[in-house]
Amino acid sequence: MLEHVGPANYDTLFEKVDELLAPDGLMLHHTIGGRHTKKIGDPWFDRYIFPGGVIPSLPQLAGASENTWVIEDLHNFGPDDDRTLMAGHDRIEDACRLQPADDEHLRRTWRYYLMASSAGFRTRSLQ
Repeated sequence: MLEHVGPANYDTLFEKVDELLAPDGLMLHHTIGGRHTKKIGDPWFDRYIFPGGVIPSLPQLAGASENTWVIEDLHNFGPDDDRTLMAGHDRIEDACRLQPADDEHLRRTWRYYLMASSAGFRTRSLQ
């Protein structure tokens, strides 16, 4: 979810979650992470997939949460995300063979999204 929140809103998000949790509550959060800190997202992804989205880096998340949270555990599922994206790509390819090409632009957009994201996990620029 944090890739949709944007860096300007991380502090607000962590403060709100802290307010809503019980005093001994825990937050479990899954997000896509990037190797490098960015303040704006990729223009293509911004236009076609995640408007306003920015892939957060670990330093961004640690910095935004340091006044409120203790990070108890962190696990990188990147290699699993690669397999999931490729399975989605295979399903789209199978479906495209079975149905007429009503919207080739949409199909090409999602193919590119899935393959580019998979490449990001394979090269470890996404985590």
